[in-house]
Amino acid sequence: MRDASTTLPQARAGVAVCRGVELMAKPSVLVVEDNPMSRATAIGMFETLGFTVFDAYDGRHALALLEAHPEIGLLFIDVRMPGMSGPELAKVVRQRRPDIKLLLTSGYVGQEGVPSDLPFVPKPWRVDQVARAVGLRSYQVP
Repeated sequence: MRDASTTLPQARAGVAVCRGVELMAKPSVLVVEDNPMSRATAIGMFETLGFTVFDAYDGRHALALLEAHPEIGLLFIDVRMPGMSGPELAKVVRQRRPDIKLLLTSGYVGQEGVPSDLPFVPKPWRVDQVARAVGLRSYQVP
């Protein structure tokens, strides 16, 4: 009997292996937004961009989801939220998951109101602007 580990390609993070063919998994994003309407808009935007989307209404909820879903590779975080602010959440996430990409957003503050080492996109969002900020080069505005 052959050992399957010697005959099948090894799976890598973000890649599924099915009958010897590699299938790329969709990237995953966690949208952290306290406003339900804004959160729904962001979810739809990231689904349009091809992401698997998780969502949280505050920092504590976001941290719990990150623990439960290690496949999340991007956090899209509102700057102003009750309890833990977006920059505070970003700091905690960087300590726990330094590999994760962070992107802050706000309709109340601009880039000057967030730490200079964190990328920022203003509200209202433009899908092409968010796509560029998360590293998607091929998105075309319909």
